Amino acid sequence: MSERWPFSHHVLVPCSLLAALDVLKAPVDTVHAAREEEAIAIGCGLVLGGGAPLVAMQNSGLASALNTLGSLAVAYQIGVCLLVSVRGDEADSNPAQRPVGRATRALLDSLDVPHSTAKHPADLWMLLPDAARSAARDRRPHAVLIDREVVDA
Repeated sequence: MSERWPFSHHVLVPCSLLAALDVLKAPVDTVHAAREEEAIAIGCGLVLGGGAPLVAMQNSGLASALNTLGSLAVAYQIGVCLLVSVRGDEADSNPAQRPVGRATRALLDSLDVPHSTAKHPADLWMLLPDAARSAARDRRPHAVLIDREVVDA
């Protein structure tokens, strides 16, 4: 952790979009998770243990992990910070990604999870620390979303 990078850990589920981001190359402990539900639970455990994790995943996995997010992080007021790559825009070559891509922000809204969207990968250096402070202060999850076309730019 540093003044610039407030995270003690990165909890990662494999995602080719996120793997290219410089922010996930910050020198902190990394925990790899097989599934998004597991990543959120690990992140919550780290918060409860005094850590400050950044939990990174793809939006399709976030949709799979909504129960864990809602029944653990939201219900027990655990301020975990999420970085979510959003796939499924109209230009996405995989039509299976589109339904969740359209629903991602509404799903977070339905759980009352604040979220912001990076317009450029460099925005993450500001948005993620802000989200971490918000999550810790308000004792609730906060998500930062990054769209596929932003990562590809």
